[in-house]
Amino acid sequence: MLAASSNANTLDDYEEGTWTPIATSQTGSITSYASNGSYIKIGRTVFIRVEIALTNVGSAGGWLSVSGLPFTTASGERPFVALARENAATGNSFQVFGEANDTYFRVTALTNVGAITWTSGYGYVLTATYPSAN
Repeated sequence: MLAASSNANTLDDYEEGTWTPIATSQTGSITSYASNGSYIKIGRTVFIRVEIALTNVGSAGGWLSVSGLPFTTASGERPFVALARENAATGNSFQVFGEANDTYFRVTALTNVGAITWTSGYGYVLTATYPSAN
């Protein structure tokens, strides 16, 4: 680990790793899924990559909530907004909303903040950048 520096231009806070995204649905429940995530944190800026494969959607409906972010988001209204892509059959895009002071985000339809496509075998992939609380 690098020693902390008083020079504002010295990079002394860098970390990278993996995390396990936890997927839940707004209504009903997902029977089974696979997920993986990776991150790079430079100072308070966090870059994430997420992949979620819905193996059996069960009774899931509404939006997709993904929790377990590696770092708590900063305060303020919606610290990040990004796009996700359905990666199997359609390639459709979806919007991502990160919440303030929390460790989760939502994936919703591009219009009306509504339901995503709940189909077994579909998968979602996204990258996002957000400011961390510390």
